[in-house]
Amino acid sequence: MLKLIMIILLLGAVPLILGAPWAKAYKIRYTVAFAYGFGYFLELALFHILAFLFAYFHLRFHVLTIVYSVLLAGACTINVIKIRKQGPIIPREKIRTWEKLHWHEWIMLAGFLIAVGIQIYQGIVLDPTYMAADDAAYVTMANDALTADYMGTTDPYTGNAAALDLSRAIQTSLFFPAYLTALSGISVAVMEHTVQYVQLLMLAYTIYIYLSGELFEKRDNCLAFAAFVSVFYIFGYHSMYSLTFRLLGPNYQGKAILAVSLTPMVFGILIHILKEPYRWQNGLLLLILSLAAVSLTLWGTGTMLIIVTLPVLLSLVRKQRYWKHLLYIPWGVAAPAVFVAIYSFLSR
Repeated sequence: MLKLIMIILLLGAVPLILGAPWAKAYKIRYTVAFAYGFGYFLELALFHILAFLFAYFHLRFHVLTIVYSVLLAGACTINVIKIRKQGPIIPREKIRTWEKLHWHEWIMLAGFLIAVGIQIYQGIVLDPTYMAADDAAYVTMANDALTADYMGTTDPYTGNAAALDLSRAIQTSLFFPAYLTALSGISVAVMEHTVQYVQLLMLAYTIYIYLSGELFEKRDNCLAFAAFVSVFYIFGYHSMYSLTFRLLGPNYQGKAILAVSLTPMVFGILIHILKEPYRWQNGLLLLILSLAAVSLTLWGTGTMLIIVTLPVLLSLVRKQRYWKHLLYIPWGVAAPAVFVAIYSFLSR
């Protein structure tokens, strides 16, 4: 029971608490969906800063778990106070609008829930275990962080001590399951292949719900979008390069989270902030998400440049141009550029 409570807190309550003030401050349409998605990536970004420093300076992993837990507890305490001042995450008037769903909206909502339910069932009951060489290495590296008490200093293929793999030290999301295991007691393999599999599947659909609110004005269009995406994933082409494979296969790998969840989140935020004049506070959203992208995979350092730059440049084609929007590019590219520079300098 204690394990279940810890998992609900770390993968459920904590992301919501971390993201809720941001959702309220930015007047997001689907506040809970945005709060959970952004809160989870904020959780990864905070872990990334600490974990990289601990890995590079060869500090003990159990100390990282203590420091990071204290940091999370402090951030959550501050955010709970903010949430109480801001009022309920979902205003009552918004709840009332959902009490008047039309029959065709009920059908689309039911279709979405059924499609997602099938995929969750697959994750819990059918055990879609995927164990290629990379995936086996990721599980082993997280286990080694617990057993050796250091990160990235054990060869996952031989078990021998090795010099720090800088590329893995930057890809700190590899060690996040070890942190979850340290606090919950659930093994790393079960954490990645069952617990996180389901949680990351739900994270993806939560972000698509948020994205639908940015793309469409009418509620029925939002529901149609959500239903279409959920069915599309079930029948998508199942190859290593398809989103279906990344969501319903090894979805706990960093590149899968980047492609399936973080990139749509960035696009949704850009749609939101490019409608209004430049504010440096908006840039913070991009900075946090870019830090999370770096933690997921080294590819995140390069792809964030395209993901952020292209929509900003395209926004300047409109009649109402905000030239200061170009300043969002440095916000989104700064963290990846720093870690590319660190990797290039230290790997010589």
